[in-house]
Amino acid sequence: ALPISDGAAPSFALLEHGGDGSISLFELLSDSDAVVVGLYVPGSPNANRQANDFRMAESLIDRDISFVQIATGIGVRAVDIDSHSQLVNGSWPILMDNADATVGKSFPSGASDAVIIIDAGGFITEWSPGTYSSSEIADAVESAVKGSGHSIFRSEEHTSELQSPMYLVCRLLLE
Repeated sequence: ALPISDGAAPSFALLEHGGDGSISLFELLSDSDAVVVGLYVPGSPNANRQANDFRMAESLIDRDISFVQIATGIGVRAVDIDSHSQLVNGSWPILMDNADATVGKSFPSGASDAVIIIDAGGFITEWSPGTYSSSEIADAVESAVKGSGHSIFRSEEHTSELQSPMYLVCRLLLE
């Protein structure tokens, strides 16, 4: 799959390191205004930088945001993620990409270090190679929540269950 530069985020369900199974993008989006994805190659210093930036961004953002980190790269193994998992200590899930890095490759960054912001409609609104500072993450989340121009956002005064992105996704899946 060619990396997308703009548009829908790749749908995924990946094993959670140290967890009881897999976590999907759908689950991360289901109760969030946005999802912040930290993609990293095990051993990269960006894994810890992302974690520090995520922690600081969490305190700046007054919204329901899901953070997640995905270890990517060809042949990624659980043992490669152990030390980073201890550092994160359950603050957010750490997922393991497929052995052929299919999920990482389907993001605009490819299977490399990057931070990707996904709005509630499942669209990638911004991304950056390596990492984003906490204030950049907060700003990107704020603009994602306000609407990226191509997502199905609604104004807060006119929120209705029938217009919510999850309702529309469920309807599409049922049709």
